[in-house]
Amino acid sequence: MRELAARLATGERGITGLMMESFIEAGAQAPAPSGLVYGKSVTDKCIDWPTTADLLRELAGSVRARRAL
Repeated sequence: MRELAARLATGERGITGLMMESFIEAGAQAPAPSGLVYGKSVTDKCIDWPTTADLLRELAGSVRARRAL
């Protein structure tokens, strides 16, 4: 994500989208009948919400920088 944000900020136009998987807690856990951690994915590894918010702010800044070129 940070690499893509840096490329956007320098004016690259070939990037039209990206995907990041986010949830309340970072990581993933195996599905189980009990003992699950609330807010942690049981499918793919995810980044946590505070990290997601930081990355989205960084990406928004990169888009603003590209638009200013």
